[in-house]
Amino acid sequence: NPAPALGIFNTHLPEMAPLKGHASLRYGRRLWFAEVEGLAANAQRRVDLDLQELPTPGYATANIRAGIHAGRVTVTAGIENLFDRYYLDHLSFQRDPYRSGTRVPEPGRTVFLNLGYSF
Repeated sequence: NPAPALGIFNTHLPEMAPLKGHASLRYGRRLWFAEVEGLAANAQRRVDLDLQELPTPGYATANIRAGIHAGRVTVTAGIENLFDRYYLDHLSFQRDPYRSGTRVPEPGRTVFLNLGYSF
């Protein structure tokens, strides 16, 4: 409940993340694999205005990965945020060093190559 005498005017809990989930589908053989993944986050509308939190729109992104297993070595390549979606993660403006209230978007399309060795 609000407690104006204590400076609490809002009824929403602070720094609460919206519903977020991901699903992936992976197909693999002995020597290789391929994977597609989708991530989605609901809009964050229940914010604590006493802390100057701002609503954040929902978003959805897609990722793809493929890899090869060769003995103890695994090579994986992929693309994160395949469709180069512009989005803000919830409360991204609360993280250090961004406490000034500046909203920082997440990276756009990212291509990666990983090399792994098992021993």
